[in-house]
Amino acid sequence: MQAQLHAPSQRLAWVEFAEDFLHSKIVISNAKAQSMEKLDEGIHFSFSPHWHPSGNYLMFTSNRDEYENYELYVYDFSAKCIKRLTYFSTTELDPTFSPDGKQIYFSSNLNGSQQIYKMNFHPPESCPSPASTAKL
Repeated sequence: MQAQLHAPSQRLAWVEFAEDFLHSKIVISNAKAQSMEKLDEGIHFSFSPHWHPSGNYLMFTSNRDEYENYELYVYDFSAKCIKRLTYFSTTELDPTFSPDGKQIYFSSNLNGSQQIYKMNFHPPESCPSPASTAKL
């Protein structure tokens, strides 16, 4: 299980795998796991959740748009939507925010070998469509 606690808000994000392990979802709850909601639905893998320092965003890796390619996504809690952050032909993994939340670090094989990359984080100004969220 991959879990991330946002201590100031006492919210927990973790990965829930299907019984057949053919897909996974990001789940959000309070620290006592009393009220839970899934961030996304569908047959794909979502994993490596990481909180923005403000607690307003949760970044993760997923193949929700292209089954063979993993990209970085961010969930905006105020807009209740998911926005894709990267559009590369390679796989981007293990995202994390800088301590001030202005940059994102992730691993990718953009140059042919797995390396660490950095890009600026710009909070989504708009989201393409509301994310499906369901109470468990």
